[in-house]
Amino acid sequence: MKKMIMSLVLAASALTMPTALSAFGGDNCCNPNPCCDNSWDGLYVGLNAGVGSLDSHRIDQDGYIFQGGHSTIETAFVGGVQAGWDTQCDNLVLGVVGDFNWNNYSRTLCHNGDEVDSYVKGKVDWTSSIRLRVGVPVCDTLIYLTGGAAVAKLKTHWYLDSESSHHHHDTRWGWIGGVGLEHKVGCNLSLGVEFLCSHFENTSSRHQESSLEDVRFCHGANSYVGRVTLNYRFGDLCSLW
Repeated sequence: MKKMIMSLVLAASALTMPTALSAFGGDNCCNPNPCCDNSWDGLYVGLNAGVGSLDSHRIDQDGYIFQGGHSTIETAFVGGVQAGWDTQCDNLVLGVVGDFNWNNYSRTLCHNGDEVDSYVKGKVDWTSSIRLRVGVPVCDTLIYLTGGAAVAKLKTHWYLDSESSHHHHDTRWGWIGGVGLEHKVGCNLSLGVEFLCSHFENTSSRHQESSLEDVRFCHGANSYVGRVTLNYRFGDLCSLW
């Protein structure tokens, strides 16, 4: 799955790389539109869509439902919105961006016991992040690194039978980092690709059974996303006044 996401990013990058490489051919190779603001300054909003892979780790620490740890990989469509602000200082672009994304990550891991069928079901409702961006502009193309904090709504349901089950729903914080490329396709529109990796810290939860002591469970997840972005750029708002 990681190879599929990386292939998506590389294929989209190839579409804009000739324009970026042409910057080294001469002073007039960029051919900037005199009617456009050719800097990366200002506010922007946009949409994103792509493919994600969620690597989930679940551990039944007391062997109540499963023995040891179990990992699952879920692949799903991801999509959402983003908004950010950039400022350009000579050949360096600095910015901040936030996004909110929906997905349909869901996976059930079944276990056939001697008397009952037990399972653990994981689900992610949404993810969000707030990130810094540092990039280098080459003509109408921006190549950047990004990183910051991530948060997700994760749900896990451990099931043994109708009277013995454990639910754990929480909003989990973690970190996110990645690379991206954005290319201007008009005075106000830009098209880009991103590859992002997120890590959400392990957390533990307890379930009280009347016949047992506290039963302990541990949950963790990593996310890998390759996506396409479309932004509308308002330009430097200060220049409008």
